[in-house]
Amino acid sequence: MDGIAKRATDAQASAAWGKPTSVLLRCGLDPVYASTLTCVTAGGLDWLVDDSQAPNYRFVSFGRKPAVEVIVDSKHASGVTTLEGLAA
Repeated sequence: MDGIAKRATDAQASAAWGKPTSVLLRCGLDPVYASTLTCVTAGGLDWLVDDSQAPNYRFVSFGRKPAVEVIVDSKHASGVTTLEGLAA
């Protein structure tokens, strides 16, 4: 994913990439069907974008059960490239 190596985690239903961590993934969240957050499409999936902690961006899959959360440190990784890579 964008040239960033996957690393081990000790949490269930999670994954991480980079040293320091640039991308965190967590699945098994409750689905989101309504939100005031901006929605973007990447990799054929719809994602809500929470930029309140920029340069760390939180993306939550929209209308998927279960939902997936991806947190991207934009200083080290591209959000869109990361989401497209994970969609497969």
